[in-house]
Amino acid sequence: AGQRPRRARSGATPRVAAMGSFFGMVGNDDVPGFASLPRFSPNLFVGNRYSAAFGDFEVVISTVTPLDKDGASCEALSTHTLLFEDNHGKEAASELEIARSRIIEGAHLVDAAIRAGKRTLVHCEWGQNRSGSICCAYAVLYQGWDPQEAIEYLQAQNRADRSYIGQTPMSNKCFNELILQLRPHAVTGCGDEAPVDAEARPPDDGAASSIRGPRGRASDLRRQWALRGVRALAVVDAACMQWR
Repeated sequence: AGQRPRRARSGATPRVAAMGSFFGMVGNDDVPGFASLPRFSPNLFVGNRYSAAFGDFEVVISTVTPLDKDGASCEALSTHTLLFEDNHGKEAASELEIARSRIIEGAHLVDAAIRAGKRTLVHCEWGQNRSGSICCAYAVLYQGWDPQEAIEYLQAQNRADRSYIGQTPMSNKCFNELILQLRPHAVTGCGDEAPVDAEARPPDDGAASSIRGPRGRASDLRRQWALRGVRALAVVDAACMQWR
């Protein structure tokens, strides 16, 4: 008796909770607006532009400006900002090159945060394509996931943890093709530590003795694999042209 009722997991006030219920019916601004990805990492979450305000996160990687609980832009909620556009599979070659760079950089930031034990959110506007692609890239490059399985897992988790009109997670075919290309081109040259997919290793000639599974480091092989990324981007752009 006399105790205050506990708030929901989102920490929303009754007014904001009602707002979230309304948004959940008409658009993508459901709250708390994030999904967990425990098979990628128990500390990794993917969400919409409200999710940073409604979750207890130590690291927030933003691809759009996050909103606070009142719906106002709040750059202070972001730890890292990686802006790029989601044109729903109609990206031009230049846009796709930027997206690929941001996705790889985002995966690198996720890995650093997860290895530090930080509760980490990656978010975009809807929590579907940009943020989802970064999380899938992390899973492929740093956890050794099969790309298609990573995409399907993220889709399943989005639908399990959230509900909103227009719910089509990982529906950008160009971004998905980028993820599918990561496996044979896993060493990206991003940062000073690049992952190597176990199935993407070249024959062991002694120079690669430092490779230790998906989390191994192979700086001596980084340059030759990075060159292959140029060819991968050309393949992705050609595939996207067929969908336009």
